Amino acid sequence: MKDIFASLYELMKSFYGSDLADHLYGMDEKGDLTRNALYNTVGILMLLSTVAIVVFYYLFLNTYLNTARYSKGSWWTGMFLLCLGFNFFMGFYLPYLDKDNGNIVNVKIAEAVGNQQFIGFGFANLIWSLMLFLILSFLVKRVSTNASTTPF
Repeated sequence: MKDIFASLYELMKSFYGSDLADHLYGMDEKGDLTRNALYNTVGILMLLSTVAIVVFYYLFLNTYLNTARYSKGSWWTGMFLLCLGFNFFMGFYLPYLDKDNGNIVNVKIAEAVGNQQFIGFGFANLIWSLMLFLILSFLVKRVSTNASTTPF
């Protein structure tokens, strides 16, 4: 599972750099795997939160509650922005917290990684969440009672 998320995130490695990528993969200064990869943690959080928000919007608000007022594009946009904001924050905060707690084993990486790299990884996580949200919206909206035409 780690290699799946690592390969996806490393497609956007130019946003956050190879130093942070090595740490997120779980490598130490010798290139050995030392701990669980943050790629896996952030990827699973992104996947679960995006699925949960899409299911909440289409199946709970618009099918279970059967209220047409939630089927408007503004509600969908709100859920979309909530999902993107949460996933950007998790992509930024978890690696930042790792550095703040001194969990970066490699001193060279610890010195090279800063807020710009954390913001870049948060942005990469936001992009994957955006794509997943749109794909799931097109798949799940078909079973929604009231929002089958939202967003398009």
